[in-house]
Amino acid sequence: KTNVGIYTVKKNDTVYSIAKTYMPSQDKSKIVEFIRSRNSMGESYKVAEGQKIVIPYEIKSEVSKAVVTEGKTTEYIVKKQDTLTSIAKNNMPTYSVKKAIGMLKETNKIVNENAIKDGTHLYIPK
Repeated sequence: KTNVGIYTVKKNDTVYSIAKTYMPSQDKSKIVEFIRSRNSMGESYKVAEGQKIVIPYEIKSEVSKAVVTEGKTTEYIVKKQDTLTSIAKNNMPTYSVKKAIGMLKETNKIVNENAIKDGTHLYIPK
């Protein structure tokens, strides 16, 4: 299991430098690919100072504490017909749909619930 957290991009950061800093013992190309797909980046891998992105880490630093703690989430890949409502109903039956959607939005830093698309990786809180 990998820890995942929210990282605020600093001046001169690149996806590669972030991967190298926070996951030093891992295959950088896999980590860079994970960061790119997890944050729905295009082929450019561009990040901007102040941007908040989800990153895996083995070394803690200033990865925010609104972090999904290890083992407390399940990764889910969005399918074509999915909505946050359907994901919440199917994967978080112990919560009210409204609460589950709120938790999904918080955990995954979703601002626009209509923006989730086929292939997006979401973390489902347990």
